[in-house]
Amino acid sequence: MTKELKPVVGLLKGSDPELRCAAARVLAALDADDDETVGALARAAGDDNGMVRTYAVDALRKLAKPKHVEVLLPLLDGPSREKVLPLVKELGGNPMGALKKGLDDPGKRLASAQSIASRGGRAAFEALLKETADGDIEYVKNITNLLRGVIDGLKDEEQEKAFESAKKLLEGSK
Repeated sequence: MTKELKPVVGLLKGSDPELRCAAARVLAALDADDDETVGALARAAGDDNGMVRTYAVDALRKLAKPKHVEVLLPLLDGPSREKVLPLVKELGGNPMGALKKGLDDPGKRLASAQSIASRGGRAAFEALLKETADGDIEYVKNITNLLRGVIDGLKDEEQEKAFESAKKLLEGSK
């Protein structure tokens, strides 16, 4: 990061949300795509202020490169999840691992499960199927509803394999 950018990046940590938003916009306009700047914007994308998150993610869409995927993955467990998920995919990252980690956090697990379900496919089915063994009946009801949507999106041959996986899980729980 150049010495000229340091004060602008520093504004991302300031107390004024409007200045944090402006800093994100300026960094994007300056094409400041060095690793430190992208890391600072990724931290700003997890800000408590929704507008700051929006401006930071917008800047990341312009500046982030495939090498920055690892910096973006933790955002999949936060409030910027739905905006960051397409960016991670576009950059060639595999967000499933980060989303699965979110299933371990009681405060984030339902949101992570919803993000996993939105990806669809057999991997999403398998990840959510494991969640049906949880002891929280309300959580399991939510997971079951998500699974229905995932199953509906599977091709016939994938559905057959999914049902076999479910059968094995049920037989193993007896």
